[in-house]
Amino acid sequence: MKIAVIGGGMIGSFIAEDLANDFKVTVIDNNESALNQIKKRNHNISTNNFDAKNREIKKIIAEYDLAINCLPGFMGFKMLKNVIQSKVSCVDISFMPEDCLELTEFALENDCLVIPDAGIAPGLSNLIIGNIVANNEIKEIQTMVGGLPKEKNPPWNYKAPFSPIDVIEEYTRPARIKIDGKIEIRKALSEKQKLEVEGIGELEAFLTDGLRTLLDPKGSLSGVPNLMEFTIRYSGHCDLIRKMIKEGKFSDE
Repeated sequence: MKIAVIGGGMIGSFIAEDLANDFKVTVIDNNESALNQIKKRNHNISTNNFDAKNREIKKIIAEYDLAINCLPGFMGFKMLKNVIQSKVSCVDISFMPEDCLELTEFALENDCLVIPDAGIAPGLSNLIIGNIVANNEIKEIQTMVGGLPKEKNPPWNYKAPFSPIDVIEEYTRPARIKIDGKIEIRKALSEKQKLEVEGIGELEAFLTDGLRTLLDPKGSLSGVPNLMEFTIRYSGHCDLIRKMIKEGKFSDE
């Protein structure tokens, strides 16, 4: 099987190196330095220095059996559409703001299998939740996710394990949750709560927009009336981010 990994950042390169143990893998990215580092670590991986925003990307993708969309969220939806138009199935980990389920009929028309929200969270967290719901009668789910650095580095006590743009999106994109069977929109970083974890200490959690496909009214979780996702950070992080937002540090202007 020939697999195209679109995006050679921290996550894309890790996925490519893992898949290269069993498949023919090519990483597509326009960052030559990143591609050179990937080749240096694993000579079995092919690379293609190509801009994913170029319209010719569809011709390149069409040469593969499967695509892994590892682009930042703001590029994710358009790339997923390009992959489907190329009639190639896709595993998508991009944190796109759009509703990927809007492409369901388009994927069916092009005979493509698409697995969206296939990262750690959303992704692994979805699988865990789905397994719990399949075997139990559940009235409420609060999922708490987040990657924390082992060593704290004040003042943020955090290191982005994926695209920094998408980390900022977590803090600014309104959070979609379900309360009493109805979808509600809340501010990201809201409903902050404290929790104590043995061996780590005090952490904090706040609402983020990670439920996404789990809110599908036709999905397997449609019968669960209350769904919320909280992101975990070391205590104090949330207030620092709120201050930056208030000062306009994350503004598009």
